[in-house]
Amino acid sequence: APIPGAVTVTFNGSTTLPEGGVTANGAGQFTVPGFRPGTHFVGFIDPSGAHQTRFFPGSPSLPASTPVTVTAGGTTTANGSLPTQ
Repeated sequence: APIPGAVTVTFNGSTTLPEGGVTANGAGQFTVPGFRPGTHFVGFIDPSGAHQTRFFPGSPSLPASTPVTVTAGGTTTANGSLPTQ
């Protein structure tokens, strides 16, 4: 089920430094504008604390997650699911 207000945070695929974050819409969807081509890690956070944080594709930690590849002019999808706490 969508989590309205969930936050998506992106991290550089090479350095793992945070790049930015966006809030999901009421359907749980998000768009991150201005991404540079390359690899990026994606994290999903429920600011209410009702759900556990996860990193794409469902890892509890950034080091164990899988980066997504963004291409110039393309669209990349990274779906996430947050288990309840």
